[in-house]
Order: sequence, then structure tokens, then C-alpha cells
Amino acid sequence: MRLTTAIVAFVLLGLVPAHATIVNVTLTGQVANNAIVNPPLGAVAPGTPVVLSFQVDSDDYIDGLPGDMRSYAIDPFSFSLSFDSLVQVGLKNPFPDGSTPYFTLVDGAPENDGFFVGTAYWYPNGLPMSEEPYELNVDLEYGGDMLDSLDIVDAGGIYDFDGLVRYSFDLWALTPSNVVMGISFGQLTIEVPQVNPTNPLPVPGALWMLGSALVGMAGLRRR
Repeated sequence: MRLTTAIVAFVLLGLVPAHATIVNVTLTGQVANNAIVNPPLGAVAPGTPVVLSFQVDSDDYIDGLPGDMRSYAIDPFSFSLSFDSLVQVGLKNPFPDGSTPYFTLVDGAPENDGFFVGTAYWYPNGLPMSEEPYELNVDLEYGGDMLDSLDIVDAGGIYDFDGLVRYSFDLWALTPSNVVMGISFGQLTIEVPQVNPTNPLPVPGALWMLGSALVGMAGLRRR
């Protein structure tokens, strides 16, 4: 009977689907300089607070350099780049065919960890914005060992200037010039929802029925 119970438990655990974690990513800063003249971005003055926010699925990623980079697909509908209450822009819609917006974690060997965004998963080439022809560039590099792994769930926390050796946070365009808006970096927050241990995930009724059937079969066999 003990063996049967163990088998049932194993089957139930094996059939319960894994649940991905939706992770919230937020970057803050303020406008340092703005050479854009066309509305609405032309109305954004230096000193204006900037908030970039988006979500990624912990199971939706692609690995770049083995053991060094992992890129998580950004949910385009969650993406927002806001300048105080004045202006809010999103990703280009529709997003360019064949391209995916990524948030990439870099686990350097042994140091120089960091983060960047782009449509490439091996370098920060920028994200096309809904306000054309501008693209968003975010590239943070830390001189120390900031990440234990490339799993974004393990990377939850706040990253600021402590240990930062280089950053790029700006809007740029090939025409009329390169960087058209510089943004002073404040901090990066990776928020991972906490799982409530007192409220475990429910096991579907069909699985309980399967377990009961196996136990019943074992009982009949015993008789």
C-alpha cells in the first residue's frame, strides 16, 4: 500500500503543470538633455522624471552566448516609457516583422554583469518606439558580480549606481543625428511576485480522480 501511495504522489506531482512567473521590470531616471523639437517628445524638458516599465515571462527566453547572456521577451502591451504626466510612448505598433523586443541579463565571467534591451539578444541595438524614428537604448554594466545566475526570478532586486561602471539610457535616431535625448539613470528594479506558501497551487480535479482510481485498483488487487 505504501508503494501505491508513493506512485500516486509521484504521478500527481508529475502531472501538475509548471507555472511561469510574470516579472515586472522598472527603470527610473530623469531627462538630462533633449534635442527633439517635434511634439509630443519636444515638450519634454530637462529634469523631467522618466519611468520605463514592462513585463517579461520567466519561461519565455532565448540564450545568447552559452552561460553568459539570456534574453527575455518583453510583453509589448506592458511596455511604457513615460515622462512625468506629460508624455507616454510605447513600442512601435505593429512591431517590425521578424523582430522581438528583449530584456537581456548578462552574467559576465567572472564579473561585469549587466542588463540591456534590444531586438538582438547578443548586443544592445535599441527598441523602435511608437514615436518614429526614435529608438530606446538601455545598456547597464556593473564592474562586480551582481547576478548569481541568468534566471530572472533569481535576479529580483534593486540595482542602482553602486558598482555601475557604464550606462546608456537614451533615445536616438539615425536621422537627423544620433542621441537626441539623454536620460540620467536612477535605478533598475526587477520585481518578482512572491508565492504564498499557505495557499499552494490547486491540483486539478481530474488528477485527484486519477489518484483515487489508482488507489482503488490497488485495494481490489489486495483483496
